[in-house]
Amino acid sequence: MPKHSVPTMVVGLPPGGWLSWVAQYGPVAGRAADAGSAAPAVENLLLAARAHGLAACLTSWHLFAEDEFKAVIGIPKEVQTWAIIPIGWPLRRFGPVNRRPVDEVIHRERW
Repeated sequence: MPKHSVPTMVVGLPPGGWLSWVAQYGPVAGRAADAGSAAPAVENLLLAARAHGLAACLTSWHLFAEDEFKAVIGIPKEVQTWAIIPIGWPLRRFGPVNRRPVDEVIHRERW
């Protein structure tokens, strides 16, 4: 398998109660609740991939063609997808993580 391929693709699905959230609070609140439930798990997955030298990213581009995407990989139509996380070997080594000093990005009391 080439080093720049994507050998794994994780599909993020909302918790099982998505339809009950929608019925109770509406589709916008249902999606927000899904994101709040799934985002921490996705972040942990991204951090773990990086720690093991793998490249990964969160994407939701599949939502523009969700029915076709589900058909290709066999996800039932009634199952809601949330995100895709492709995981694979990076083309190059990761460089050091450069972050600005905290004092440059955190403001207290005022801007």
